[in-house]
Amino acid sequence: MIMPYHLNLKNEKIRGGMFFGKNETFMDYATIVDTDLEGAKFKDFQNPKLAEIILKYVFLKTYPFDSPVPLPGFPTAESIARGGVYEPNLFDAERWLPTDIRDTVEEIKGSVRFVYLNKKEGGTFWFWRVANVSQMVESKAKELLEMRIGEVWNELVKYSNRMIKERKSLTSTRGGRGGAKIEDHVTFFKENYILVTKDPQEFHDTPDYKLQVLVREDVDERTLRRIIYFYGTGTRTYRDTVVVCYPRGGQFQTSP
Repeated sequence: MIMPYHLNLKNEKIRGGMFFGKNETFMDYATIVDTDLEGAKFKDFQNPKLAEIILKYVFLKTYPFDSPVPLPGFPTAESIARGGVYEPNLFDAERWLPTDIRDTVEEIKGSVRFVYLNKKEGGTFWFWRVANVSQMVESKAKELLEMRIGEVWNELVKYSNRMIKERKSLTSTRGGRGGAKIEDHVTFFKENYILVTKDPQEFHDTPDYKLQVLVREDVDERTLRRIIYFYGTGTRTYRDTVVVCYPRGGQFQTSP
């Protein structure tokens, strides 16, 4: 059975004549093929091949209308699952189930990777040649978290240290002077007993109150016990003076 997604949109004859031609409006849609329909965009999906098939179907179904708003007949989760991409031979060969379509559509709905894909609340999908700005911002944020994760964590440590230990605001004051001092009503921890770090550190065993802020999301009970209850090779005498703060699990997670 010949399905729309069997078309090779990378083929120059198809791109230059049959679909996009020399019409300036539709030439913009060639950009979508090179960005949102690029194979690398699907690598993190549970079923990358099926996700690509679904979005190619959505693209071919909607781009000829060049519409910034959803139109009657545009693909929905239901219409895609009912037969927009189902082809028995392919599904048998790949050992896919019809329910895999619904699951993959849900993944696509929650993804921020596709900057030209529009999703209306209620489940309508379509492509338009003007990029979705909010999607672009979220997609860039996801890229930073995935590709430059070390830099992101280092920045989080830096900003956390600025607020907690140096007690400076992150916003600029009038006149361009950034980092106004946060008002200091109560000094509970001395500055040299405040640590803001990604990697757990050991405090000296003294009666002074100590604060350690761990900027990471995989802090477990073993790590906490090591910081609070142990010192060197023995136990900590002043364990009641140690406070550890860390992000709640899952706070830094993003959608595929």
